[in-house]
Amino acid sequence: MDKTFIEKLQQIERLKIYDLLCDDSIWKSVDINYHPPHVERLWCQLGKYRLYLHFIHPCKKEEALFHPHPWPSAIHVIDGEYEMGMGFGEGLDEPEIFSTIISQGSMYYEMPHKDGWHYVRPTTQVCGSVMLTGEPWDREMPAAEEVGTLSGLHNDRVVMMLQYFKGKYFHTVKKDNILEDIKRGDWVMLDEKKMQRADYIEYGELVGKKGFVIKNSRDEGLSIRFENDRHDEFNHSILIKLSKPE
Repeated sequence: MDKTFIEKLQQIERLKIYDLLCDDSIWKSVDINYHPPHVERLWCQLGKYRLYLHFIHPCKKEEALFHPHPWPSAIHVIDGEYEMGMGFGEGLDEPEIFSTIISQGSMYYEMPHKDGWHYVRPTTQVCGSVMLTGEPWDREMPAAEEVGTLSGLHNDRVVMMLQYFKGKYFHTVKKDNILEDIKRGDWVMLDEKKMQRADYIEYGELVGKKGFVIKNSRDEGLSIRFENDRHDEFNHSILIKLSKPE
């Protein structure tokens, strides 16, 4: 049985998204500001699919753009209060809104039909969301004459967005039982994919260096020697075990 788009998105979130977030070279950006709500977007191509990261800004209900999608999609609203109105209709004429929902916190939804319409708007604060889309439908889309040429986001904003989403998906790569896997005499390294900003501040000089485990016990804790420096009470969650020193 084929996976739904929500299931495909969830699989990417479980197995792949953190690695994608760590490669800033694959992400393109666009600042969608021609119509409320203002959306800051990053996206990358995954074969026939596209993965989008969004910061969606609040707007008034009557301002929010009511629109169909040009492709099947699944959306994960990460956090915040999020209002969505839904409609259904062929062509370019706006259908009536038949349902409105307000969610708080994490929510998944799917738009698998070419004639589904919706508007979205965060009600109180910027919402982060992830969207997976498929190949475009053969559907005429409403023209937006005011779009013009959209610019990309400033690099500082791109970095901040990637850091935000890395924080949300850090749990998919963090291995809480790493202490059970390493013992005295093992070699370890820092895994940059697991490092947060605070880790770089404290351990940044150790990136790329191999460490030798001096001790690891429940009573005495973890000690690692990187070159001539010994580190006690190390943040074990950012370590990876090496099979052997190179």
